[in-house]
Amino acid sequence: MGEDVFENQEISMEEVLSSGGGNNFREGEIISGEIIKIDTENVFIDVGLKSEGVIPLLEFNRSDENSEIKVGKKIGVYLKKIEGKSGCPVLSYEKAYSIKKSEELRRVYQNGGIVEGKVIRKVKGGLCINIGRDAFLPQSQISLQFSKDLDRFVGQKLKVKITKFSLEENNIVVSSRFVLEKEREERKNDRLASLREGDVCLGIVKRITEFGSFVDIGGIDGLLHKNDISWGRVGKVGEFLKEGEEIEVKVLSFNPDTQKISLGLKQLTPHPWENIENKYPIGSLVSGRVRNITNFGFFIEIEEGIEGLVHISEISWTEKIRHPSKVVSKGALVKARVLNIDKENKRISLGIKQIGPNPWEKIKEKYSVGMKICGRVTSLTSFGAFVKLEEGIEGMIHFKNMSWTKKIKHPKEILHKNDSVEVTILDINTEEEKISLGLKQTGRNPYLNYKKGNNVKGQIIKLTDFGYFVKIEEGIEGILRFTQIPKEYVNELEEELKVGDEIFAKIIGVNYEEGKINLSIKELEKEEMNKHMKSPSFKMNLGDILGDKLNKLKKNFKED
Repeated sequence: MGEDVFENQEISMEEVLSSGGGNNFREGEIISGEIIKIDTENVFIDVGLKSEGVIPLLEFNRSDENSEIKVGKKIGVYLKKIEGKSGCPVLSYEKAYSIKKSEELRRVYQNGGIVEGKVIRKVKGGLCINIGRDAFLPQSQISLQFSKDLDRFVGQKLKVKITKFSLEENNIVVSSRFVLEKEREERKNDRLASLREGDVCLGIVKRITEFGSFVDIGGIDGLLHKNDISWGRVGKVGEFLKEGEEIEVKVLSFNPDTQKISLGLKQLTPHPWENIENKYPIGSLVSGRVRNITNFGFFIEIEEGIEGLVHISEISWTEKIRHPSKVVSKGALVKARVLNIDKENKRISLGIKQIGPNPWEKIKEKYSVGMKICGRVTSLTSFGAFVKLEEGIEGMIHFKNMSWTKKIKHPKEILHKNDSVEVTILDINTEEEKISLGLKQTGRNPYLNYKKGNNVKGQIIKLTDFGYFVKIEEGIEGILRFTQIPKEYVNELEEELKVGDEIFAKIIGVNYEEGKINLSIKELEKEEMNKHMKSPSFKMNLGDILGDKLNKLKKNFKED
């Protein structure tokens, strides 16, 4: 029953004493012994061996100041050796007492209890305190406030909580601050019991942080958040409050369970948003200073606690503003017009372009859909080109509206910045301030030359998984799908027809806007078969109709 064994097993000192020790003695165990003699220096103990053991009296004084030792008393002792140099067992009361105290401390630690100890000395990073065993009290855990003077604690008795307990590592860590905080919390409960939301009380500013200030309102700290200091924008809390000053605050909320108190300073004055609609009616002109600039707009402080947003889209009727900082600077005094008020969410929408007339209101008087007009290319994007029609007015040519016949991957294939171009107006949207332009619409649509039902001759230029692309003329292509080829040819066409071959086909559909022509050999053959069936000679010459290669295929199929 050595120290480690004693530590890991749920065995108390009382169990050791009541067990009588037994006859199987092992070194490193705690055994029961009886005091048979006491002199001025030693205590003689009978543990049931052939001779008694001797323990210095000093061990008892160091181990337990209140211990009462007398002849006949049974105590637990630690068996170091069954037989020492003198032939007597070597015993230690101090070691047994240390193990006993370790057990007690372990139980206190497991139950989260409090113990009292005496500060012995100052050590690196804190204090050494004896709680039955030496423990470490970190400097940050000595008192409620961080203490630099550690010498004044030496010799004092402190109540502590064990926060770490490991005998194997000889590491016991305690906290006095935990006990002090618990006592302070108990005192707070009395104050909280009388506290009510809405109470106005005096407080002392204790500490200022980035997010607010902690205010002592009679032994309890409440948080005065920076958002509750002023109805206006609060940048640095230190510009409004000073540590140590006395202020009057209002209790906004408190939770007795978490002991959190929220305080307010601005709530002692009327809310600036009251009667906001009458102070700043929609359409009215206001002025204020720019308080904040973002990538989507800037905020103007109309009065303390009231700010309005000028969205980037409300800065200019005609100019493309990349960032508001290009137009205004922080702190500048500007005028704006009230566009909308959202009292519930405390938002005011402002505009500065509304101070002047809207040039887009007269756009439809000057321009109409279908009109041709000259402009200058101002910029190119992956999806189109912007063309300046007049000062402040631009339209956009989508890349699909640049050519009837050319497949364009990027507008720069046709246009360049600062090019002068003639365009056709396709659409005017004054609400969104957009004009759609067309470059290809200035010329005639070549696909209008082709009608459904026309027969055409073409050259195969590409094979896909759904059919063939057929060049009808320069820039004009048609699509011949496999489904539009007679069934008896489908399995052989891929082998017989190749890029470069010429074929005849019928147009079965035209999409004039998208420039798509659908072709069919099947419909052409059907038409020719009907025509020749009505002929008296009923002679069918598919070679003339479909080309030599298709006639050859037809012949092969007949032979099979």
